Amino acid sequence: MPGSLERFVLEYVESVGGIWEEVEPQVYDVMMPESLRRELLLGPVEVARLAFDPEALADHPAAQLMTFGHPSLDRFFALAQAQGHVASVYLPASNLAPHDLRSLVRRCLQLAPGLELEIGQRRVYHFRAALFWFEATYVSDEKEQDIVAIGVERYYGRPARHLEQALRSTDPGSPPSLPYPDAPCLPLAQTYALARHELLRSVQVTAHARLAELQGAMRRQMARVSAYFSDLRAELHERQGRAGQDSESVARLLEQEHALEREEQARLAELR
Repeated sequence: MPGSLERFVLEYVESVGGIWEEVEPQVYDVMMPESLRRELLLGPVEVARLAFDPEALADHPAAQLMTFGHPSLDRFFALAQAQGHVASVYLPASNLAPHDLRSLVRRCLQLAPGLELEIGQRRVYHFRAALFWFEATYVSDEKEQDIVAIGVERYYGRPARHLEQALRSTDPGSPPSLPYPDAPCLPLAQTYALARHELLRSVQVTAHARLAELQGAMRRQMARVSAYFSDLRAELHERQGRAGQDSESVARLLEQEHALEREEQARLAELR
């Protein structure tokens, strides 16, 4: 099953009137309008080959590599962003008459003594939500990029963490035949600000996890370097013991020990 990056590129190809064919896993042939091929720098060929796996380039050297941070993919992102920014999708409700609605509402409300809950005529509303896709870049000893989806429901302004999953698992419907009114909702600009705030929290958690993983790997590597040079020094000390009173041998071995210390410090400095 194609990953999210592959689906994004292939859906973009279809959205501009192109077609694609899978050659093998993570390798595709695409046909697109000539004007877009020029903008994407896909070359003069009518059929361009895209590879989402760097190892596939050995078998397909003429393919365009589509990985995060690569100029080929960045050009796709830029054109997709310029093509359009907003799309509306209707997710039809699965149950407009839930069983035992009174009990469901009573669990959510605290009524004052003497008050009773009466369920009147039901009214159907459209509740709006927004889903934003952000590109996050993490830079350490290497550069990594990720696509982060942030959903916000626009009635309460709360995160909608399962919205992207709902879009994937539900067939989007066409606009309903009955003109249901829209429930009050936050302005899109305010919704976007909430999404950015949620994005920062998500990225900070991921960045801290990546930093902890990187620091752990660095500590393990430094421990291996220290152990390696410790073994070399132990071997050198044995040779010094065997050298006895030979001043030339002792001086030479001491110089080797100082050289080992300098090399160890240089190696550790490279890792910090």
